Amino acid sequence: MLAHGASFSGRPETNRADRKTKRYFVHRAATTKTEGHRERTSPLDSILGARTLKRMDRRKFHRLVEEALDTLPGAVRLRMDNVTVIVEDEPTDEQIDGAGLDPACDTLFGFYEGSPLSLRGYDFAMALPDRITLFYRPLVETFRSPAEIREQIRRTVVHEVAHFLGLDDDEIEGLGY
Repeated sequence: MLAHGASFSGRPETNRADRKTKRYFVHRAATTKTEGHRERTSPLDSILGARTLKRMDRRKFHRLVEEALDTLPGAVRLRMDNVTVIVEDEPTDEQIDGAGLDPACDTLFGFYEGSPLSLRGYDFAMALPDRITLFYRPLVETFRSPAEIREQIRRTVVHEVAHFLGLDDDEIEGLGY
């Protein structure tokens, strides 16, 4: 179910473009804006970030994503037969801009692209898979301990799967995600 680094340029053309939605999980940090929309970091932050990246290798990260998917209820997992879950390093500028995010104070952890189940008609067939993307670097750079990273991966997976099921951000937030 987990495909790493699926790459294609642009978005796939489909006959369901009018129903295609994009949802995302955003972490809004308490930061201050500086020149060029970049946040100043101390050398210590860079060192700590580098240690976290070394401590959480990609194999372990992928296992945590698979673990989070395995904890979903069976009925939900059965509905995800046409959903691809991938891990990318970072969101693209297009994903950030399309979501209307400010890179100086927003961090994108996950992104859902597809047609939520609640919007699919009886004639929905032969469609490209929906896509849930988790972003490796933002997650491992924002959360320092393996336990924090594990929990945020789980929360992000649940959040993006909730979009696939048709919930909007307000409904998901109301559920605690």
